[in-house]
Amino acid sequence: MSSTASFLRRWSQRKLEGAMPPAAAAPEVAQPVVSLPSIESLDFDADFSAFMQQGVDGETRRHALRKLFMTEHYRVMDGLDVYIDDYSNPALLAPELLQTLEHAHTLLQKTEEAVAEAAALVPPEDPRQA
Repeated sequence: MSSTASFLRRWSQRKLEGAMPPAAAAPEVAQPVVSLPSIESLDFDADFSAFMQQGVDGETRRHALRKLFMTEHYRVMDGLDVYIDDYSNPALLAPELLQTLEHAHTLLQKTEEAVAEAAALVPPEDPRQA
């Protein structure tokens, strides 16, 4: 029973501590204003650590990061993305592949015609026999 009593005592103390208003937070120490370079002058080799310090406005930090990630170093496609090529332009396809596609289209058209002819030869089912 002593473990149950000690558990209930701890639970009660924590509940009372949670109900009490928190102590007044210590006033924040003013951060020294950091001189930041112009965002337009930044390039890949620039030092971006000044923008990551505490006290820098979030909007300014986002603009600096946007400028960093828009450099050519990060804008290069890796070549492993299979969806980056434009397959909608047939002029980009090899002539051998185009002939294969035209051949497949002709075969499909003949198949559709054969199915339509076969359907015309089959007499319709008589609903009275069912």
